Amino acid sequence: SLSTCGGNIPLHGHISSSWPSIIDTGSDCLSLPYEFFTVLEAWIPTKACGMTSYVYSSPSDGTLGKEPLGMMNKYMCFVDAYTGVNDLPWLQFYLSDERVGPGPGSGSPLYIPLSSLLLDIYDVNGYRALCLDRGDLAIETTDPNTQVFPARKYLTYGTSGYPQISLGTLPLTALYMAADYDKQRIAFANKANLTDPKVLASIANYDTCAARETCVGAQTWKRRNNECYEPKCTQYYFSDMDPDTHECRFKPGFAIFMTVLLIFMISVELCIQFALQRMGHIVIEQAGGPSPVTVGVRGVRSVRGVRHWLIDIIQFYTCATNGGANGGA
Repeated sequence: SLSTCGGNIPLHGHISSSWPSIIDTGSDCLSLPYEFFTVLEAWIPTKACGMTSYVYSSPSDGTLGKEPLGMMNKYMCFVDAYTGVNDLPWLQFYLSDERVGPGPGSGSPLYIPLSSLLLDIYDVNGYRALCLDRGDLAIETTDPNTQVFPARKYLTYGTSGYPQISLGTLPLTALYMAADYDKQRIAFANKANLTDPKVLASIANYDTCAARETCVGAQTWKRRNNECYEPKCTQYYFSDMDPDTHECRFKPGFAIFMTVLLIFMISVELCIQFALQRMGHIVIEQAGGPSPVTVGVRGVRSVRGVRHWLIDIIQFYTCATNGGANGGA
């Protein structure tokens, strides 16, 4: 497992508790799958990250218009030019899921200070480069509701079929390494003096990480990417998001729509009442009975409502019809 910021931010915990890794002495940098790189990028105090074309040999060369050191044409991250050893967080990882604490064993944590990845090259603004490479996607999403692990496209992925975490020569400078080629095993040990309180304080120092993003309104903070996500207002009818408050609101035309709908419903109700009143008069006249007032049928005047009035009319009609039939017999 790989984490940063004192072990509080796992880089791949949202995907898997462990991930295959390789040692690549033919490379200088630490290479991470895309999703892991994105998490680390969100939490280290970078000044700039993006596709970089030209780099320079000193912080001032780019601003002074001097010739670039070379052309990179790759995604790179840069920090302040005067970043020191204690100004960046540490990476922490285990070689086994069986974590047995700080003592000896395969479950002991290993540490790589990100300051060991600093390069003596700079971007056009004078920011210093970190030797971090962004790899391919660890998960290819073909559907928003499903996650599909990528096919085994590259032989460099080994037998796992996934883009691996690759430790180049610079991250390895923070560790002692021993290799048993016959049994195909390796062992690591920390170079950092873990008995030194200052070193332990530097490892656990959360303040060297990027500041937490401040969310406003109905935004929600995602710890993994240190990012504020907007509320999903469009999932509700007649709603959108207010760009100033970041809160959900009714669309401007909603009030007009509701007013028109209310007027329409009242009009329909009045029309139904009028129609029922007329129908009541017609039914009573056809039955040959007296006036609706004299028989106590109070359709319009009654406060019982349209439905109760209609029931009275139907009952009266039924009684009148049965009475007429019996008299005729």
